[in-house]
Amino acid sequence: MVEVLSPSTSRYDRVLKFSRYAEAGIPQYWMVDPQKPSVEVFDLDGDGNYLPTARAEGDEPVTVAAPLSVTVAPTALVSS
Repeated sequence: MVEVLSPSTSRYDRVLKFSRYAEAGIPQYWMVDPQKPSVEVFDLDGDGNYLPTARAEGDEPVTVAAPLSVTVAPTALVSS
């Protein structure tokens, strides 16, 4: 699941959606912040909690191996 944060829904996305997606068993949750730009990646653990697994800002690449191998820079995820 990839969530693009907006100033008006950032709190909702980071708190309520975060916990609801964990309860639903969504294995991975990305939060993309176009304001910074940045990306945070969380993986669901065996206890149903999201753990941070990757983070990057600007042109710094973030690499994720599963569920598919991908490397991307946050600036490539947002339009200017």
